[in-house]
Amino acid sequence: MSREHDDIFARIDADRPRMVERVMRWAAINTGTLHRAGLDRLAEDLVESCAPLGGALERIELPPYERVDERGEVSAAPLGTAIEVVKRPEAARRVFLGIHYDTVFGPEHPFQEVREVKGGVLRGPGVADAKGGLAVML
Repeated sequence: MSREHDDIFARIDADRPRMVERVMRWAAINTGTLHRAGLDRLAEDLVESCAPLGGALERIELPPYERVDERGEVSAAPLGTAIEVVKRPEAARRVFLGIHYDTVFGPEHPFQEVREVKGGVLRGPGVADAKGGLAVML
């Protein structure tokens, strides 16, 4: 590996405590796909966390999720907002990083607790994918 890669990994390692704190804080917020209050709460934190990146930040309201209820009737459920950060739109080479911030665990699901288990491994809703991925992207 190049020295540049070593430097990147060293910076990630140095940022580990802050990333762990973020993931634990975010995973403690229930963001089940249809739990709008939790999604909005996490979105506020994400917007605040993205602010130091600079660029144009926008929250985009998503269209409602349509589902068929037990009577066979279509109903709509509100979803969270998408968060877009655009920096250097004029750059010749651009990168898109995208990820969801909801989980499949609604407020009534028993899997709500986030904790650190042996070896520094985190266990909780979203820690291995979305919330952990967001911390790494930031």
